[in-house]
Amino acid sequence: LADAAHGLQERLDVLVTGDIALKETKQFLGENIDTDAVTDFMETRGRSFKISASNLGDDLLDCMSTPEDYKDLYQLLEESGQHYLLKEIKSFQWKTGVTYSTAVPLKPRQQQDQGATGEGAVSKEKTAQESALPSGETKHLPSSAIGLKKQVVKLILLGETEAGKTSLRVTIILGKPHTEEEANRTIGVDIRTYIDGTHGIEYNIYDFGGHEVYHYTHRFFLTHLGLYLLCVDLPAYRSEHFQERVGKWVTSISSHVTKPALIVVGTKSDEGDVTEKIALLEKDIKSAETAVRQALEEEISRCQETLNNRVQGLQMEDDHFVGLSREEVLDKKTSLQKLLDGRLEDLVDVHIVPVSSKRNEGIDALRSKMAEIVLRRISVSGGSREVPQSWSDLCKRIKQETSKPCLSVEVCKQSGAAVGMGTADVMNALDYFNVSGEIVFYRRIQGMEDKVFQHPTTIMRLFKLFFRHDMAQHLQTLDGLMDEDRQQFLEGGVVTDKFVEAVLPEEAEAFKLLLPLMKHFGLCFNSRVTMMANVARRGLQAFAPHWPKVPKEGTREIKLIMKSLDVNNRHPVGLGESLACRITQMSEEGRRLVRRDAIINRVDNIDIMYRRVYDDNGKQEQGETTSNNTVDEIRLRTEIPEAWRGMKKLVKEIEPCLEEYRARLTEDRVVVVGDRKVESIPLEALHKHTAEDLDKMFRGEWTRQQAVSSVDKAKEYTIDNGLYDVSSRLGESWLSLATDLGLPRLELEQIQKGPLTNDTQRAFQALQLWRKKAGHGPLHYLPQLVEALENKGQVDENAGLKNIAGDVTDMLEEHRQNLPKLTVNPEETENTEETLKWSLPQEGRFHCQGSDLHVITPYPLYVTTASWSAGPWRCSSDWVPVGALFHIQFRPDDATQPVEIDLPHIVELAEADMKLACLGDDDGQHEILPVEPVKPAHVTAAHVTARLRTDARVGPVGRRRAVCAALHIDDAQKDLEEKLTTMGRTDLAKTVRRMFRDHVSAMEEMDLKSDVTSDQDGKTKFCLTLPCKGKYVCPHTDIGIVTSGPMAMTYQREFLPDQWEHQDDWTPVGPVFSLHCDVTEDGPVEIMLPHILHLSEEDTVGIGEKEAKVVHARQDKKEELLPVVVTPTHFIFRHRKGSWWWDVIFGRTFPRRGILALFKSPWRSYGMEMKAFIVSNIAGVTETLKDAVRDLTGEETFEMLASKPCKLVSDQTYCLHVDVEN
Repeated sequence: LADAAHGLQERLDVLVTGDIALKETKQFLGENIDTDAVTDFMETRGRSFKISASNLGDDLLDCMSTPEDYKDLYQLLEESGQHYLLKEIKSFQWKTGVTYSTAVPLKPRQQQDQGATGEGAVSKEKTAQESALPSGETKHLPSSAIGLKKQVVKLILLGETEAGKTSLRVTIILGKPHTEEEANRTIGVDIRTYIDGTHGIEYNIYDFGGHEVYHYTHRFFLTHLGLYLLCVDLPAYRSEHFQERVGKWVTSISSHVTKPALIVVGTKSDEGDVTEKIALLEKDIKSAETAVRQALEEEISRCQETLNNRVQGLQMEDDHFVGLSREEVLDKKTSLQKLLDGRLEDLVDVHIVPVSSKRNEGIDALRSKMAEIVLRRISVSGGSREVPQSWSDLCKRIKQETSKPCLSVEVCKQSGAAVGMGTADVMNALDYFNVSGEIVFYRRIQGMEDKVFQHPTTIMRLFKLFFRHDMAQHLQTLDGLMDEDRQQFLEGGVVTDKFVEAVLPEEAEAFKLLLPLMKHFGLCFNSRVTMMANVARRGLQAFAPHWPKVPKEGTREIKLIMKSLDVNNRHPVGLGESLACRITQMSEEGRRLVRRDAIINRVDNIDIMYRRVYDDNGKQEQGETTSNNTVDEIRLRTEIPEAWRGMKKLVKEIEPCLEEYRARLTEDRVVVVGDRKVESIPLEALHKHTAEDLDKMFRGEWTRQQAVSSVDKAKEYTIDNGLYDVSSRLGESWLSLATDLGLPRLELEQIQKGPLTNDTQRAFQALQLWRKKAGHGPLHYLPQLVEALENKGQVDENAGLKNIAGDVTDMLEEHRQNLPKLTVNPEETENTEETLKWSLPQEGRFHCQGSDLHVITPYPLYVTTASWSAGPWRCSSDWVPVGALFHIQFRPDDATQPVEIDLPHIVELAEADMKLACLGDDDGQHEILPVEPVKPAHVTAAHVTARLRTDARVGPVGRRRAVCAALHIDDAQKDLEEKLTTMGRTDLAKTVRRMFRDHVSAMEEMDLKSDVTSDQDGKTKFCLTLPCKGKYVCPHTDIGIVTSGPMAMTYQREFLPDQWEHQDDWTPVGPVFSLHCDVTEDGPVEIMLPHILHLSEEDTVGIGEKEAKVVHARQDKKEELLPVVVTPTHFIFRHRKGSWWWDVIFGRTFPRRGILALFKSPWRSYGMEMKAFIVSNIAGVTETLKDAVRDLTGEETFEMLASKPCKLVSDQTYCLHVDVEN
């Protein structure tokens, strides 16, 4: 029996400790457990899986009926790779032990061969310790104990003006009837305190004014910590009033807060029989909420349908989520499900609480309802967090400092040091008190980094002074306010310095300090402050003068449409004004229209328009709108190549507005105006793709690339396990770190006050939320985490955070090393050039098939082979390309981490002799930009490894002398070019040739004097003595010489032979020269023969190696066609011994450089005779023309009147137009 009892006790231990541990971790499990694994686990136990995290935890608890169930769950977590979940469960088991009050300790089982020592002795000692605990005491605090402490709750009263909010507030506090006089309307917000002694709850009551002008400030005070009373005037309610009196308030609350605690209070119940009004209001609320839920469920179903099609490999013609990967669609589905789960369930089955402040009726029922919700929330969340005493002391010290409107962070650190706090502890405390609403500390907003406002009421006081429904009358009562300043504010919202001094005599300094915050949230704009809430709405014809209906030719129009999923298509209050304010701030000079609901602005060369579009039945009367159905729309117009880049920049500018309303129910779509096959794409796809891909999407030509993976499922959670270890070591610093990582205050507040039970869970969920927002894999976000930890460790002087940063670095390196190598085949392209293109679909390690290129990338990439010789060589001539050139193109535009590339090269060099040339790329325009300085790289025998952060063309280059030595050739352009050609590296050979051409063209010409003589036949002969290395050009003939040392050369012009060997296929394009140099056969002398072609730099690139030659005719009449390097003015070639030389072109007709020359005779009785010539323009041609005129006319009297260069085109007729006067 003892053995049986002991066995039962052990099983009971497992059940009880497991039950307690699961209760403490159920929300954490629900948020993170592998859904596929838990589905199978629950289905084998006859349970269906629910996607809601909170329901999943409860369902798991219900499944656990035997110790074997817990054993199977632990084994499931172990096998799935989610070791961190198992650690978290067992951490609570370790804390709990078997100290539950109902356990009766039994004698441990004894082995027959054991005495009073060994295991038996240890077990007895442990049992004795456990028995010593007082009856009912445990190490785990039961939830019921939380209710013993007085709770402090923010109670927020909302509703239209005259809904009875203030009367209700006074009645709740005083406990007796009250009616507010009409003259005592609430200005902005009033704050009062009320203690419900019966239920042990202290309420800080925020009574908001109901006039529209106050609505823009409400979002500053909406919080997860609040209990909301939505007051509706029952006698005055009509269904057509639903949006204004109920709908917009529910939308505003739910766009900021998930699962808000909301009570709908029907006021003025004493004014007649309101039973029917209550039923009507409940019906309308239920109908509206049902419609919202149906819209969300339809979106979720659409996501699921897309996921099913993606799994089956089906391509849908009308893919609503075009541009998004399967994982991104799954994330969207999850976020929509969270929005659905975050809706207030009570609205579907709402029960209005009717009250009468005038008779003090229904108030007790309302108090009980409030207490019930508060206590229920406390039991779910696990109670209020106990802050350290030193934190409370710091908060008191900060609030006691009233001589200044705000304190610096340094002053707060000094106050913290006085109560024994370190730098890190102070920053953690400041972040905590900001999230909990004790202070204002928006250190992530530019201009607010060092400002700690001791009291949130500072903002409230400003709002009460600036946002008033009776502002016009109020301003009339102020002394010292000039009529001009008053009028500017009332008509355009302009706040002058004199206005501030008159309206805010005691708060002027605080106003200036808070301006960055107000601008960030879209309440004002301009260096000359303008309050957006006071700017007029647009008229019906406001757009016509500033925004033509049809874009200009050559421009593109893209628009972003933000359509609410809410029942009346209404966006939350303040969103439109925030968007308008953000776009207005983008440029002061380009503003053409500024209205509260319409902006037209020009930023650089981009036209931007924001407007709120009303439905067909919407009417705008006297600056107001009566429309319920609205859509926010932003349009952009600019030149086609700049359109997508401009749109991405614009969306980044307005992202803070969208982040502020994180739970808004909306569908944001991007549309290209004009002909298109695809109607729209999701906004999320905009930043994931290049401009080229986005154009393909709208043309219906984009093909979704399947993600590739060979990672074991159990290894997917390696990063999760590592982040959990990080979270377990952060402690109180998690909130401050999450703030540094950029998580919004409301999301942190939700994590902090949610159902998670310890800081490890909270820290992990914050990191999970942050990395999901990152949108990419560990190679993208882990370096950011390392940087944040190092920065925080340095600022807070916390060595522990620096150690954690080192561990995250190790985690990153391990992840990088364990990435499997995946081979990607080149895509089929329509490009006629011999280029290869690879599409790398995701983070990973890739080998590009068909090349020896290897890439480790955090992001999707396009990799394309490119040509070195297609553009000018901008590096030093000391460097030459030694491997293929690749165009690396980042597909997302939020890339921050480098791509690691292993570029193949053709010659093994020392690391000092190998570099990476990086040719910049202009955001997808595929234009070659000047090369950045040659960058250091790591060299192996076959590859050069480097890291790249932006779009660019990259390739390996080597020091020319080292390359020639490694290839066992002389350090000469000709030898290197020939060697590369024989190696099959044609592009590299062409580049070496072009490098030489560019080098020669850039050389400075040396002064040259030539001896000119004539032979017995009258031919002019030139004798040149070149004193040193350099480039020389003869001023008489344009012939050039590039020599590496002193030399002498003689040359003369010759007539083209009547018959020559290649005349049937080649066309002469320059004069004929006979050259003689006193150099060896292979002496390094380059000859520059002038040509008559009219060529640009781009034209020279297009002339192939087989299209341009130089004819070398030796004394034995044997002709050779030798390769040349073509420049806009010369053919350059290596000198050889011989006689005649001239330039020739094969099979192509180019424009030629010509000259128009006019000659005139002396004045005669019949007038003046003129002769016009159009000839090829070569050096000395005008002297030749003078001789020609003399030969034609037999006169010496003709003289040149004028000459002008011109462009000669084959088969073109040229006409000379002459104007004659007198």
